[in-house]
Amino acid sequence: MYLRMKLGGLVFLLVLVSGLPARAGITFNVTFDDVTSNTGVGFDDPTDGATRRNTFSAVLGYIDSVLDHNGTLDIRVRASETDGGGFLAAAGPFFSTATGFQNGSAFTHITTGVDPFASVADMEATFDFGFGWNNGLGDPSGNLRSVLRRAPR
Repeated sequence: MYLRMKLGGLVFLLVLVSGLPARAGITFNVTFDDVTSNTGVGFDDPTDGATRRNTFSAVLGYIDSVLDHNGTLDIRVRASETDGGGFLAAAGPFFSTATGFQNGSAFTHITTGVDPFASVADMEATFDFGFGWNNGLGDPSGNLRSVLRRAPR
């Protein structure tokens, strides 16, 4: 009898859990201009390019883990800069030309499923690899900049 109750409780729990919707998360469609143009620099660098793309993907994975949405986001990573003369990186969504407050195309696409500007990415980013970057997922050393910082232990 005890075994039957235990199994019955387990079956009930499995049925209950299987009825919950699974979190699908955000689908990120990323285009790296460096790679599509075969520039040999930045995200297409023969030595660091793959690591940089993997780190970018890890950052998106982290963002997905803290956002509570299912949807799609199209990101264009523009051709990398290499002069070290400006910003480290810049990114942002597109906005329509309408006046007044608006959420931006990235928010709209993720939360509604409607792509407000189907012919362009929802947001763009540009990186300047003329600075010393920590390209991987580990803690940066010295004066290296890092896209993904580990949480304190």
